[in-house]
Amino acid sequence: PSIPAEKKDYTTGDHYSYVGYGQSYWATQTFTPLETYTTDKLVAYWSRAEPPGTITVALRLTDGAGKPTGGDLATGQTDGNTLPQMQTFDWRAVSIEPYELQQGVMYAYLARAPGAANIGSFYWRTTESQSAYPRGRSWISTNSGGSWGENWRDNNFEVWSAAKPGLSFKAGILHVRHPALLTVVHKRGELIVSGYDTLSSLDEECLTGQV
Repeated sequence: PSIPAEKKDYTTGDHYSYVGYGQSYWATQTFTPLETYTTDKLVAYWSRAEPPGTITVALRLTDGAGKPTGGDLATGQTDGNTLPQMQTFDWRAVSIEPYELQQGVMYAYLARAPGAANIGSFYWRTTESQSAYPRGRSWISTNSGGSWGENWRDNNFEVWSAAKPGLSFKAGILHVRHPALLTVVHKRGELIVSGYDTLSSLDEECLTGQV
């Protein structure tokens, strides 16, 4: 069976306030995984006012101060015009290119809408304080990521692990050991025969068969 996707890094606590973004106003929430895993989905609690157009989410590394730095590691896009209008918020999941997050490394989850109608086109709901997520914090940029200032409340976010495919099996030799296995019994029609299986050989306690 496959291993389902799982919510790994996320805020807890009530939805408290919100901050508007669009054009040169970018949002970010940093987070630090407790284990190494591959993510392919970022989730945020958003609403909209004026049409924000396409919202791009991205992963970036952080610098020594915990602020986003460097280029995008993975990105995804969603139609911000389909978000619910203020004052209604909803969780929006955005698929990104699969990226392996490393245990103990702080990453930044960015959201930007450079083609938005104004700087308050979409809103990211926040928690009451920064204690809602202890291994990161939120930042705001007013110049398209050129610099970042502190936001005193964490953004409501989720980072999900990617689902893993199930196990597969290949044909080969099966070795079975059991102390009570002394004979092989097989049935043909109504006749029960005690002896060696034609597809296996019994050697004391070891049964070897082709599968």
